[in-house]
Amino acid sequence: MKNEEIILAKRIELMMKGEIGTTGKIIKIETEGGTEIETEEPEEIHTASYWEKKGRKIKENQEPITEIKIWKPYNNAKRKGVIKSKAKFYKLEQTEEKENVHSDSLG
Repeated sequence: MKNEEIILAKRIELMMKGEIGTTGKIIKIETEGGTEIETEEPEEIHTASYWEKKGRKIKENQEPITEIKIWKPYNNAKRKGVIKSKAKFYKLEQTEEKENVHSDSLG
């Protein structure tokens, strides 16, 4: 499975448990048996590094909504490739906009 599929499966699981909401959109997904079904799209969840790139940061004292083993690249002196590694995921409401630091306020 690709990371996108791994994460979507976890989002659906969390939505079914009531731990995350929905986007209000309907999506089509294919079941393991190959049947296509329509379901509500689960709320987005992302890593802290993703939220950082979007100009947001994780609020203080927030625990991740979930941890998911995803594929991450590695590169060391002997080998390079991908390994499965745990990543922490957060909902939008667990983030806040980063404060802009202006050069004139640095003294």
